[in-house]
Amino acid sequence: MTDDRPDRTETRRTLRDLVLVAGGKILSMGALFACAVIAARVGGGEEATEFGLYSTAIATILILDAIIGSPLDYSAVRFGALHHNEPARVDRFQAATFRLKLIIAAIFLAACAAAGPWIARRLFEGESRTTLLYLTLASTFALLLARGTSANLQIRSRFMVYSLFDTGIAAVRLALLAAAAILGAHTAEPLVGVFGASALAMFVVFLGVRQPYLRAKWPDRQDARAILRFITATAGVIVLGTITGKADIPILSALTSAHIAGIYAAAAQVAMLATMLAGYACIVFQPRLIPMARQGKLTRLIGANLLAGLAIGVLAAPLVIWALPPAMVAVFGQTYADSVPILRILLIGTWLDILFMPVLMTFAMQTRPVACLAGEVVITAAFFAVMPIVSRVNEIDAAITLAWIMTAVRVAKMVLYTAVTTVAMRGPLPEPSVAETEAPAEVT
Repeated sequence: MTDDRPDRTETRRTLRDLVLVAGGKILSMGALFACAVIAARVGGGEEATEFGLYSTAIATILILDAIIGSPLDYSAVRFGALHHNEPARVDRFQAATFRLKLIIAAIFLAACAAAGPWIARRLFEGESRTTLLYLTLASTFALLLARGTSANLQIRSRFMVYSLFDTGIAAVRLALLAAAAILGAHTAEPLVGVFGASALAMFVVFLGVRQPYLRAKWPDRQDARAILRFITATAGVIVLGTITGKADIPILSALTSAHIAGIYAAAAQVAMLATMLAGYACIVFQPRLIPMARQGKLTRLIGANLLAGLAIGVLAAPLVIWALPPAMVAVFGQTYADSVPILRILLIGTWLDILFMPVLMTFAMQTRPVACLAGEVVITAAFFAVMPIVSRVNEIDAAITLAWIMTAVRVAKMVLYTAVTTVAMRGPLPEPSVAETEAPAEVT
């Protein structure tokens, strides 16, 4: 009889790490959601417009963070997983990725700031909101700094500290949010500032926590060259995945108005909660999936993920049908009653996220990034091919049409990552000795 105690120990450790990560992330997400609710309720009769501007700014921050920072941060995480027995080498590698990220961000964000009035006219409905653009850019840089700390804690599997870091961001965000409310904040600008200030504050606080990469030397030439090879396919997947996954609110704002974007954003804020939880599961599973595949345990994990997703869908269905209308009005206000049909559509997509993101997508991206990139290219091309439909309908119909497009994207990604994972499980798995020749990919 085989001893299954090591398996049980690993399962308990995985569940513990998942609870730790999810706990801090849920608090951080809750604080962000509280900001969204306040933004939705301020501004008198124009609350949907103000909320649309706020949501566009936050979406822009997350998109820029994903495009500029995520490829390099993920490269460091995967390099750390493949070379976990060489911590000094891993520190030098992350030092290089972190510094490159900040250099690229400084150049790009400075260029955007120089064109501030022009961008504000197109993104935030007028030069009068140029300050909102500057706060968006500053908050992006603050988030990029904070992500460096998160990546280092993930590399070292310090999930307790990782959770404390996220909890700290949530606490600071809520404190600043309360201060803004007391001072009578009624526009998007101070709330976007709260987002950036909370990330920057915790990055500064955690400078006192041991993070050797901050002072590490640059890596040797072989590892330095490996950075470019690591992010080649990764960058493509992240950019395309971010566009099809997070650019819906800015696109709708550009094609219609901030008011319609605000109505859509209320639904998107709620739908995003399940997607973010699936993303947090990716953080814990990411360093474990390849070892589990080598041990023949991945199929069991995929099955457990699917069963959990199905259970969540069955339990959530009655709430989606009967509880959503009064809940949306109670939380966001009567103005957002039109968000309910949009949310019901978007929730189909977020349910699919639960089914494929934690295991199927994460494993596929780690093992077959080029195939994932090819699939994302096709999905993105189709995304833009059908986008003109949104501009041909008026008012709320445009938001409903976009919601169906975003759901169709999730269906396509479910098919893509299921197929790639099926093929990858039948082929060779990455080995540390060949890590420099394989490009990883980001969990988006």
